Amino acid sequence: MPERQILLLAPGIPIKRPTRLESKKEVGTRISAVSLGLQLDTINMKRSVRIRTLLLVIVLVIFTGCDKIAKLTQFEMEYDETVIIPSSTGINLPFNLFTPDVQSNSESTFAVNDTRKDLIEEIQLTQLDLTLTSPSNGDFGFLKSIEIFISADGLSEVKIAWKENIPSTIDKYMELETTPSDLQEFIKKDNFSLRVNTVTDELITSDHHIDVHSIFFVDAKILGQ
Repeated sequence: MPERQILLLAPGIPIKRPTRLESKKEVGTRISAVSLGLQLDTINMKRSVRIRTLLLVIVLVIFTGCDKIAKLTQFEMEYDETVIIPSSTGINLPFNLFTPDVQSNSESTFAVNDTRKDLIEEIQLTQLDLTLTSPSNGDFGFLKSIEIFISADGLSEVKIAWKENIPSTIDKYMELETTPSDLQEFIKKDNFSLRVNTVTDELITSDHHIDVHSIFFVDAKILGQ
């Protein structure tokens, strides 16, 4: 098709309209530019997602690592002692029982867990339970209340566990309420002892042997940290 011309400014100065071929080139250039822009946006979005993912992974690694370190500094120490309530115990009168000195073995336990006395942050009694081992047909129904105290050389006695209004239907096992106090000064000693204060509301005709099981939770710093 022949090219068409039109005078727009003044006679003798012809202005060419762009040919259809030239218009297609311009459109193609614009499309290429838009396509390039979209590609750049896509690349930037992918980079942003990668950076966010990397940051999330770093945060998770940090928190997981801290949690593992915290767990490494936490462990338990367990002790078992026996007390005997004699058959001569009176009714409705407080009666005290004393355990022999308990070896804490704290230094060796701390060393096994890569810590030492001066790195201990807190020690709490998390569980104290009693099990009646003799007589075989006995139970704790003869007790009205019980309290347990801890003592050590140079430290004032502290009540660490108790149970009030013990039901007559209770069996051979009993778990006591425990204090939330920090007991590290007692456990860091080489030895400590327990005093058991009981009040009975029934006569017993034979000695009652009771196992005292305690669990202490230790929170400490690791050597070199």
